[in-house]
Amino acid sequence: MRQAPQRVVFAEGEEEKSIRAAIGFHNAGYGTPVLIGGAERVQKTIKSLGLAHTEGLEILNAKLSDDTGDYMDYLYGRLQSHGALFSDCRRMVNQNRNPFAACMVATGDADAMVTG
Repeated sequence: MRQAPQRVVFAEGEEEKSIRAAIGFHNAGYGTPVLIGGAERVQKTIKSLGLAHTEGLEILNAKLSDDTGDYMDYLYGRLQSHGALFSDCRRMVNQNRNPFAACMVATGDADAMVTG
């Protein structure tokens, strides 16, 4: 994997375990970790844990991402035949990190997703 670095999304990016896993992933040279969450909250958690070497982490906020519109369109295209409204898809992508992260993988913006 080190020869082909991956971009991995950590959906629960504000959680201590996700942050530690993302830092370990990056320090092992596997690729770029992307934490989903509020930047201030992620940075506050990192600081409270006293963690170093966090320069390789990307932090994305679903509500502020430039790609959110594309993810809403993608999700609506997948779910409209099952009765989902566009407003439902907008809410899922904006307010739930897991659908946002899954859309990143589905559209090719990330290679894998870690959640749970």
